[in-house]
Amino acid sequence: MKRALLFILLIACFCIVALEFYFARYIEADDPSPEITLRYADEQPEDHPDSKAARFFSELVYNKTGGRIQIKICSNAKLGDEQSVAEQVMYGGIDFARVSLLTIKDFAPSSVSMQLPFLYATSDEMWDALDGRIGEDIFSELEKAGIIGLSWYDAGVRSFYSSKPISSFDDMSALKVGIQENSILKSFIEETGACSAEMVYSDMYACFRAGIINSAENSIVTYQTAEHYLLAPYFYQTEHLHIPDIQIASSDTWNQISPEDQSIILRCAKESAQYERALWGVREREAENELKKAGCMITAVSPGDMLKFRQAAAAACVKLGIDNSPYNEETYVSE
Repeated sequence: MKRALLFILLIACFCIVALEFYFARYIEADDPSPEITLRYADEQPEDHPDSKAARFFSELVYNKTGGRIQIKICSNAKLGDEQSVAEQVMYGGIDFARVSLLTIKDFAPSSVSMQLPFLYATSDEMWDALDGRIGEDIFSELEKAGIIGLSWYDAGVRSFYSSKPISSFDDMSALKVGIQENSILKSFIEETGACSAEMVYSDMYACFRAGIINSAENSIVTYQTAEHYLLAPYFYQTEHLHIPDIQIASSDTWNQISPEDQSIILRCAKESAQYERALWGVREREAENELKKAGCMITAVSPGDMLKFRQAAAAACVKLGIDNSPYNEETYVSE
């Protein structure tokens, strides 16, 4: 009797294992592995609006292709700084990325219009330009360099911040400002009386600590998320530049994707851009509140000093042979 019972139990166990094996195979067949797996590079930390929007983009692509295309997001500069990432995208080493327009400006001559200080009176003016003909012109130029432009992300308006107190135009003369390579910005800073030091963005924190620079310029969100405020607690809201970020793809990767999937990815990229811009607006307000609680000194620019900054921008354009008509006072309306 005991042997019969043991035999029945063994048969039952065998049946259970067989059923588990069957259903496991069934489930795997119903949820197949992606046909294409691609990599997306971003220098920002995972809680940054850009990284959140990148994950949103990845999810959109995965869902709208029925799981055929998976895009793995590599945040925190895991694949290198923006300059090296852009180069890898050009040569097919990385499939997708989000970089500053400044990083790839040399491949898009028409992007000079996006690099002039105080160019747009409102954010809406800038988005109208980027989502229209100017943006398409930049995309066309980038394509010749092996880079496919997908969409435009907000990177906020850039202001100066420093380890030294700064609350007026005259305080600029005591600053050595760390900047990404940009001849227009460099000339503008020199016209304010400050000095500049060109470097990749990821080196700036170390350069603050080493005393190589005592100032930098970026958005209030990046200033906070990069923890530059810990070394430079004085934030001067000049809002002198509104340079966007750009989602890009390698043309090598792009040409291996079907036209139907290219269309899906483009739609997802544009949808993720709208999502990122909304996130950015919320994050700006949060960053300012958090910085004030941390004891940072945030100073608005007086109308008189703003005029001096605009005059410095106009002088920089003259020095570089760039049309400075946008700085005629009668054509400018403050945001």
